[in-house]
Amino acid sequence: MVGSEFVTFPRVYCDFNDRLGDLTYGLRVLGSRADLARLAEPVQLGMRLTLYDYDGFDDGSPAWMLADGVVVRLPSGDLAAEVDPESFRWEPRSE
Repeated sequence: MVGSEFVTFPRVYCDFNDRLGDLTYGLRVLGSRADLARLAEPVQLGMRLTLYDYDGFDDGSPAWMLADGVVVRLPSGDLAAEVDPESFRWEPRSE
């Protein structure tokens, strides 16, 4: 947070079920690759992103699950994101 405003990073889809390590999530799925390709600037290691996935609130209403992370490269050459565990949050999503 800067002052009273949140810093915003580019949003990239992340399947949070694609957990590769303690706080590392893959960016290999089609939605992730499509969002990365649409970014205004080329993807670079260390780039900050806000990752999003489909989720729901306890009452069943739709939500986005969000977390902030940085781009890393896996030994396989694939891109992934290391997530800040304190940044997980949810926001309402309209159907």
